[in-house]
Amino acid sequence: MEPQVQHIDGHRAQITVTVDDDIKEKSMREAAKKLASKVRIPGFRPGKAPYEVVLRHVGEENLLNEALEDIVNEVYRQVLDAVDIEPFSAGSVTDIKNEERLVITFEIPKQPIVDLGDYRSLRLPFEEPVATDEQVEKSLARLREQLGVSATVEREAQYNDIVVLDVHAYFVDEESADAEASDENEEHDHENDERERFMHEHGLEYLLLEDESRDLAPGFSAALLGVKAGDERKFTLTFTDDEEEEDLRGRSVEFNVTVREVKEVILPEVDDFMAQIASDGEIKTLEALRERIRENLQTELENRANNQYANQIIEQLVSQSSFIYPEEIVEEYIDDVIKEIDDYLRQQAGFGVEDYVNLTNTSMEELRAQNRERAIERMKNTLALSKLAEVERIQVSPEAVEEEIDRQIMSFGSGQPHLLEALRPMFQSPETRNRIVSQLLYDKTIERIVEIAKGIAPELTAEDEGTSEATQEEATTEADATSEETKEEA
Repeated sequence: MEPQVQHIDGHRAQITVTVDDDIKEKSMREAAKKLASKVRIPGFRPGKAPYEVVLRHVGEENLLNEALEDIVNEVYRQVLDAVDIEPFSAGSVTDIKNEERLVITFEIPKQPIVDLGDYRSLRLPFEEPVATDEQVEKSLARLREQLGVSATVEREAQYNDIVVLDVHAYFVDEESADAEASDENEEHDHENDERERFMHEHGLEYLLLEDESRDLAPGFSAALLGVKAGDERKFTLTFTDDEEEEDLRGRSVEFNVTVREVKEVILPEVDDFMAQIASDGEIKTLEALRERIRENLQTELENRANNQYANQIIEQLVSQSSFIYPEEIVEEYIDDVIKEIDDYLRQQAGFGVEDYVNLTNTSMEELRAQNRERAIERMKNTLALSKLAEVERIQVSPEAVEEEIDRQIMSFGSGQPHLLEALRPMFQSPETRNRIVSQLLYDKTIERIVEIAKGIAPELTAEDEGTSEATQEEATTEADATSEETKEEA
């Protein structure tokens, strides 16, 4: 059995193999035994008819059809052992011919190939963030608000009061926002409103703020000034074009608000005593509290800046890389995106993606097509980072895995050692350990690409560089071969 391999369009291998007669006969004899126990053959007890008798009784074609599944499975295993191809997913049978010999043709999707190009030359300026005095004072003000005590009042709401609200809010365009705002007295069924939901909260305790940068939406607090318990208000607000959350920029939201209660907030004095209360006595002075706030802010800003920086450099890495992949991997990533949409809908709206396509008069095929580019972008990011980890020889040691397990166990609290040790077996399953390894590998890969972009990455050894060049040469060779085969087919 000598498989004939042809690399075809779509990053697939077409493998044609003439089945050895002994494999065919062995499988047909096994099939005959099974049929002999099921088919009534005159003169023989069930299962006792000889092979030749069963063959004559049911016919060679029918017996071969009965044996085909076993033949295909056996031949497929031998084919994968014989050819130097690592499949991305299970292959499929595209043709079977039974003339002088049995000939089977398979198509196998191949593993993706990624060429990162000269990724080591990637550079991106990085500006270290610094926590400002203004940010520290805003954080101090928020901490003060958290320490405040409140009491219900009968008067109208003012800034720095807490209002207890039922909020139903929906995204609207300018035209529909005007139309909705005109129906102030129309009773509305919010549970069945099919518009895109911004939020749906009952019993929301909200502090009315003069600082719009901290508001739920620009002007939300101002729109609720003067309300009392039992009041209802409807208003539409628009996010600015420089809103921090990109998905909200320039979008309008219609708010339908019912006020349950108004509470006056009594805030503590900003002094050393407040610092002690805020830290359970750990911090003694206001200045020390400010310093702790500054340190925490600095860490938060650095983490955010590093994440943004990593996303930018990953985008550059992907844009300069080339990818060859089968359609099957795209479909898998689309599956993941659709599952995320389904999970989100179930959490936010109480129904799944199948209900969504019915409500929006679309189809699952259309929804998959709409999310195809998103899935491909995610796939390329993953493939590029995986390739980077490979060529940079990034690995996760067993010791690092155990340290991470210890860290996660300790995150449950350190006051009950017996309880913590009882949790340890939960982290020893292969699935959990694989998840931890994947996350650690991802973190180390992100750390490396950031080092590369900043120009501080450790130098590759000669062995590492050889590996990198070999894998890139393999990618280029196969890309050229695939291109030529596509031209020939065309």
